[in-house]
Amino acid sequence: MLFFDLMIVSLVVGAGYSIMAISYSLIFASIRLLHFAQGDFLMLGGYMALTFVSTVSDNIFVVLALTMITLSVFGGLLERFSYRKIPYDVQVSRIIATL
Repeated sequence: MLFFDLMIVSLVVGAGYSIMAISYSLIFASIRLLHFAQGDFLMLGGYMALTFVSTVSDNIFVVLALTMITLSVFGGLLERFSYRKIPYDVQVSRIIATL
């Protein structure tokens, strides 16, 4: 019984790592920028989902929708006011902005 529990937990953790790796490669392929704040967005999404579960609803679909909308707005604002201001030629400044 313990073996199957460990297999399920390791599959869930591996799925999380693979989603993070896919998101890193997708962002790098689309904007040619190594986005170091991706882990911060993951943690922010987890805390937002926990907040929405405890305050708004227990329905997982409502919580996922609210979390995705909130993080999309936050990511759009971050791109608009932080990344867009830096010239595309200055790679070092763009990487530092993601930190």
